[in-house]
Amino acid sequence: MCGFEEITQAPDPVESRPFDQSLVNITYPNTLDKGMALYERVVIGVVLSLFLLILIIVLYIICYHTRQKGDYETKEAKGADLADNPDMAIMYNQEGLPIPKRQEWFV
Repeated sequence: MCGFEEITQAPDPVESRPFDQSLVNITYPNTLDKGMALYERVVIGVVLSLFLLILIIVLYIICYHTRQKGDYETKEAKGADLADNPDMAIMYNQEGLPIPKRQEWFV
């Protein structure tokens, strides 16, 4: 056929009678699970929504805490733990106040 073959559907299966005639007219009961009842769906929906709400609140608190916390380091004088006030701490310090290499400007 010149390299072209027509695509056809498979033939229908041959109909035949079942071998065991005792099971022909039996109606089986419906054993399919119809799903959860309405109150079960409501309870699961409320529990999941509360869990999601608590998760969102916890994530918001964590983000707020890390944003407010910052990571600003201070360089104290070496003798500050022995002094009663900041002026005495400067006097106890052997090297003087540290010279900052960079400054932070808050606008």
